[in-house]
Amino acid sequence: MLVGRIPVCRHAGESAPPAVRSWSGRTFARACLPSAHAARQVSLDFKYWGKHGEEIAERWSRWQSQ
Repeated sequence: MLVGRIPVCRHAGESAPPAVRSWSGRTFARACLPSAHAARQVSLDFKYWGKHGEEIAERWSRWQSQ
């Protein structure tokens, strides 16, 4: 069986840790969403990056080339 051109291994769950195997499919799927990890995420100020992105990219490139 193929999903998005990636083969699905029917036995993959057997190699998963017991804590993961005990979750229902929905709970596991919710745990994989970015919203489940909000406390560890970095918030971006898109207005700032839109205004200063090119300048920051140039500074980053100069720093990397040193």
